[in-house]
Amino acid sequence: MALNLKSTYSGANFFDNWVYNFSAIDNTTQGNVHYLDQPNAELQNLTYVNDAGNAIMRVDNFTDGSEDATFGRNSVKLVSKDAFDIGSMIVMDATHVPYGDSVWGAFWTLNNLSKQDDDGEIDIFEGVNSQQVNRVALHTRDGCSQSNTTDLEFTGSVLSTDCFYKTNGNQGCSIESKDDKSYGEAFASNGGGVYAMNWDGRGIQMWFWSREDVPESIKNESPDPYNGDLGQPMAYYPASSCDPREFFGEQNLVLDITLCGLWAGEEYNAEHGENACAKLVPDPTNYDQAYFEISSVKMYDGGISQVQAGDGDSGAATIKYSVIAIMIALFVFI
Repeated sequence: MALNLKSTYSGANFFDNWVYNFSAIDNTTQGNVHYLDQPNAELQNLTYVNDAGNAIMRVDNFTDGSEDATFGRNSVKLVSKDAFDIGSMIVMDATHVPYGDSVWGAFWTLNNLSKQDDDGEIDIFEGVNSQQVNRVALHTRDGCSQSNTTDLEFTGSVLSTDCFYKTNGNQGCSIESKDDKSYGEAFASNGGGVYAMNWDGRGIQMWFWSREDVPESIKNESPDPYNGDLGQPMAYYPASSCDPREFFGEQNLVLDITLCGLWAGEEYNAEHGENACAKLVPDPTNYDQAYFEISSVKMYDGGISQVQAGDGDSGAATIKYSVIAIMIALFVFI
């Protein structure tokens, strides 16, 4: 069952589909940045469309802050004007994602009304510092977990299973890719790739395809998350352990780049010493790679919206249990 293309953000009109969530401080992750409004971001060339037709969103990499002990670097945080609900797929095609020491880039979703993890958060792309691969996660209120069982077929490594945002420092239920082309320098040198997230009645699945492995149905804008065409997901959060309707309200997309803060800063400081991360921020040369280059972001709808509580793919589960029933019947007959 192919999904229906609902919205495409690309080309000259890419930034028309977003609200610039400007703020003098990063009050979400406590990073060392100032999020600019659209006029100032465009004036400083932090958001623009390049000659290739790709959207660039970057951190200031030209201002010397060495004379300011409390220096925060200018950056951008975007929230999509469009919202989406269960039965949707999000696909981002990018050629570059932010990376480098102190850098924390993310492509994620949140309920734009409550702006709280009580209505669910889905991290589709996220990385910090010298991280080598992409990490994904869910952040929810208490009661949602990642069912880390052998019954589920996905390719990533489970880092944590509790999705409750008030435990484990809000690590969420996190899964790490095993593909070193999914993040950083390797991602960029390979021509980038495609990240996808499908949220439906079976749960939440996420994929990453490097440039040479992007499925034809993704290229042709007709993805089908039900026929196996997309291959095994990198991450799978089944409805059996996290009801996708109960723990997630309507979602909006978010793109942002912060510096240091609660994750990148704490990890970097733990390795390099107290305040080591903040000492990187005044030097603009540290941020030449701190940018997104995005070919397109696409929203699809028309997926399964009725919650299915069984683990794994419902079609595969039906076949499995039908085979078992036949074997039992034959045994009894014999």
